[in-house]
Amino acid sequence: MSYGYSDVTVPRAHTVGRLETPSVLKFEFSPNPAKHIVVASITSMGSDDFFGQLRAESGRLSERQAFVFVHGYANDFHEATRRAAQMKYDLNFPGLAIIYSWPSVGSESAYGLDADSIEWSTDNLRQFLRDIAERSGAEEIFLIGHSMGTRGLAAAVAGLTSNAPREISARYRQLILAAPDIDRDIFKDRIFPAIKAAGMNVTLYASDRDKALDLSKIGRGPGRAFPRLGTTSPSPFVAEGISTIDAGPVDTSFWGHRYYAENRSIISDIYYLIRGVPVLNRFGIEQIKDPGGGYWRFKQ
Repeated sequence: MSYGYSDVTVPRAHTVGRLETPSVLKFEFSPNPAKHIVVASITSMGSDDFFGQLRAESGRLSERQAFVFVHGYANDFHEATRRAAQMKYDLNFPGLAIIYSWPSVGSESAYGLDADSIEWSTDNLRQFLRDIAERSGAEEIFLIGHSMGTRGLAAAVAGLTSNAPREISARYRQLILAAPDIDRDIFKDRIFPAIKAAGMNVTLYASDRDKALDLSKIGRGPGRAFPRLGTTSPSPFVAEGISTIDAGPVDTSFWGHRYYAENRSIISDIYYLIRGVPVLNRFGIEQIKDPGGGYWRFKQ
């Protein structure tokens, strides 16, 4: 693994939910810090220096919190860094923003290669999460995974909670799975039992408007169109110990896949989630009772 620190600038005129990027339609051919979210610098360092810096930063915080973001398919390090900065800004998150960037090819045509990469990265991610809990100085850690990144994150958390001392896994206050590209049965049978046994809080955001997850069926090849955890079709995934939230009613984007960071209602919900507000008391959400188990849904 490689370690480092990035400085990212967010423009004063930033709009919540937007990852401001140069547009050729506006004759913008290079990043402008006054208009765009820009990675200003990247500094590489060894693991000891990295965790030493995290401890120093944690020591200056009134609340020793951190979030760890694991990006999705077709996202390279640069884009993941910008997205994490946008999330920290939009969530008004007072703690550390940490990224685990796995080696995505960064191309939408490389689904299979990315699937192999996230599987290969899972052991490293599990060790990284344990190191964050033991060496960062953070006392409350929130895990946020998106799309294919949730495969590695969920599996790593399951392995961590199965083997780490209770005081280590207890520092992880919330596992947020946004539009997870995970086989439902694999999650239900092989991953979630260990997470549930550890008592970790899990929130799942899913939608029946997620075209990217629909297209991922093509990437998996014929005869492999197994239901994904991040879709609500034919019905949402529900289980005791997990808060399933249907994001479909408020997500009006074309692809319906990046709502966790681009939709104001969902950003607001995550804001209150990480501040400990129970789903029952959060604005704009209604409880849906279903024969297979209850879940939550954003009001239209």
